[in-house]
Amino acid sequence: MDKEIVEYVKFIQEQIQKHKDSSQLINNNEITPAVINRALGEYSTVNLALIAEYNRLKAESFSMDLDYTKWWDDLFVKVRQNMIAETESKTIKIAVKEIEATVRNKNSEKYQEWQNKKFVQEGKVRFMIRLLDNWKKVDNVLVNISLNMRSEMKSLSLESRINQNRDRVRTEFPKTREPV
Repeated sequence: MDKEIVEYVKFIQEQIQKHKDSSQLINNNEITPAVINRALGEYSTVNLALIAEYNRLKAESFSMDLDYTKWWDDLFVKVRQNMIAETESKTIKIAVKEIEATVRNKNSEKYQEWQNKKFVQEGKVRFMIRLLDNWKKVDNVLVNISLNMRSEMKSLSLESRINQNRDRVRTEFPKTREPV
């Protein structure tokens, strides 16, 4: 199992590293408009890559399940036939649980190997699902940061126009007309 776990941890680290750069927005304690635009532009590409990887893992998982089922069924039938041949009485039926236990006992190493592979594969699929869910949240964060930045830029623009045209700003109040 150690080999599978090491490969699984490596897989997770690779996936995190691939998507770390796309979600890293803060540089020198700032988020610039260029960084936001880049992140918004790359969002769809990263999302499609995650979906593709998820689907690849699901297909791999399906194929592995088929291979495991074939292996298990072949062993089950052989063990069942052997147990029936060894039974002297033809009226005694062998329980499915007993056959399964015998198959696992006689093929314990290979069975354990299959269980480890299945566990790691299921972990990869679950991790991808969590990564996809997290990436959907990144979309909301990007939109909120973008809206906040727009508001800030509008207020800075207004402020700079006021400061730029100080000599044009009236400082005196207009004279009021007196009634006649």
